[in-house]
Amino acid sequence: MEEWKEYKLGDICTKIGSGATPKGGKEAYLGGNISLIRSQNVLDFAFSEDGLAYINDEQANKLKNVEVKENDVLLNITGDSVARACIVPNAILPARVNQHVAIIRGDNSVVLNEFILYALQYKKQYLLSISQGGGTRNALTKKMIEDFIINLPPLSTQQKIANILSSLDDKIEVNRRINEQLEELAQALFKSWFVDFEPFKDGEFVESELGMIPKGWKVGTLGDVAMITKGTTPTTLGYSFTYNGIPFIKAESIRDNHTIDFDKTTYISSEANEKLCRSIIKKYDILFTIAGTLGRFCFAPQTLEIANTNQAVAIIRVHKLFNPISIYSMLLGKWHTEYCYRNIQQAVQANLSLGTLKKMPILIPPFDIIKKYEECIFPIFMKFESLNEEIHHLTTLRDTLLPKLMSGEIDVNEVKI
Repeated sequence: MEEWKEYKLGDICTKIGSGATPKGGKEAYLGGNISLIRSQNVLDFAFSEDGLAYINDEQANKLKNVEVKENDVLLNITGDSVARACIVPNAILPARVNQHVAIIRGDNSVVLNEFILYALQYKKQYLLSISQGGGTRNALTKKMIEDFIINLPPLSTQQKIANILSSLDDKIEVNRRINEQLEELAQALFKSWFVDFEPFKDGEFVESELGMIPKGWKVGTLGDVAMITKGTTPTTLGYSFTYNGIPFIKAESIRDNHTIDFDKTTYISSEANEKLCRSIIKKYDILFTIAGTLGRFCFAPQTLEIANTNQAVAIIRVHKLFNPISIYSMLLGKWHTEYCYRNIQQAVQANLSLGTLKKMPILIPPFDIIKKYEECIFPIFMKFESLNEEIHHLTTLRDTLLPKLMSGEIDVNEVKI
């Protein structure tokens, strides 16, 4: 640590600033070849192209002062996603940012942008604490970012630290992309069998409430093939959340990519878990959000021996005669989407009742066809699960190494990379 020096981020950056949304709000995204980066695109350590907006050259010229350049650090500065940070991917350039995202560009003669990224992640809790300034939304101001203190080793040491951490991030990203491709494959397979009926086109079809279906198939409900329940909030029974213990998964814990965000899980005691016995999660349960952001789903994390959930998450436990992978692939195939949105109940927040979920119509083919389908889909899901477990282990390793490397606890000068 003798060679490490303390700086304010503003003193070692050539650019710190955020942009704006084109006048007219979302309707003003006129399309074009210029990406407009919003807070939903900036994740921790990763960039998401989901919902990426596009603007035309005229709009982009009005945001010329926030032109994103290769290797810039992107930092969310407002809202629930405040303090998330990543490096911009070259594939989405040219780009601008809106008012919720800051560009941070280091002076590369002093600091590597990758090192800035890991420094921001290392002190994320600090950034979260200063963002809670008593306003209506969490916010990081330009001055807060400029005054952010960063400890810098020599560039050679920065490079070694960044290489170690980015190698883990790169592997995590590769696994995520493979899983996206596997999901697309599973969706295509489901559509082929249960929407287009391609393997059965030469057979006889009959009329049903869902249209023409192969003879011998029937229309049932999700409640016919699964037990469906939900939990409750522990505080209603007099139990407080704890800092460790049994993971308690909430709706916001379930990501769009069908994995669990462990940073958004809380914990309960063993005693509280026993009281909440109807919502104890078991292996191969399907978790499905029924309040707030509806319709997100995932398999119960195989890395957890035991977990629980609340009233915003339904537990779908498939009966033994059926393989949960078949029902899960139905959800991947978005069979449920139209039905769910047609049956939303509006209260303080949008929600679906358990009764509505149980009545969701599904196709039930003969047992021998179910088994053949499962033989096709099973290897896809086993690979998906294996990659998710590897992502979990790599993420844990990175998060363990991050504070040790960024504090200088681990000396990387002797490490050969």
